[in-house]
Amino acid sequence: MAALAQVYSKLFTRGTQPPAEAEQNEITLREQAIPLAAPLRAFANEDIYFHIKPIDNSRVVRQADPAAGRAAWSMISSAGVAAALLVAALLPAGYSILAGYQLEKLRHEKESLAAESVSLRVEASRIMTPERMEKLAQEQQFADPTIVYLEPAEVDSSVAANQAPGAIQTSNR
Repeated sequence: MAALAQVYSKLFTRGTQPPAEAEQNEITLREQAIPLAAPLRAFANEDIYFHIKPIDNSRVVRQADPAAGRAAWSMISSAGVAAALLVAALLPAGYSILAGYQLEKLRHEKESLAAESVSLRVEASRIMTPERMEKLAQEQQFADPTIVYLEPAEVDSSVAANQAPGAIQTSNR
């Protein structure tokens, strides 16, 4: 780290002068205290050297532990049971919230359908007025129906007479 500080100070103290002149003027630049020529302060713990030793664990074989597998599976199963109990405890509350949303949705739908029904009734009453029906009949050249009465001119006694229900018939035998 000390070398890095020296590199930085040399970079900032050296100008456009050739190297020989830079060495001669180095002392004068330090004495003049030019802001760019100020030496950098030392880094913290730069005198400590860390040696990194390579470690090779490729030949090491892990020792089997049968109790660790059982402990892991028991932890997994207990966490699963706890999660299932939590879901079972929160399910009714969640269902009631969803039912509330659905109930509000149905209320809004009922209101919109009621408003639509009122508007359709108003529209139907506007369309079905006698004046409009008469106008449509004239536009489409509809004719008034002719009324035909089906009453015979003479009363014929050969036709059976209708009797009221419950009337007793008497016979001449």
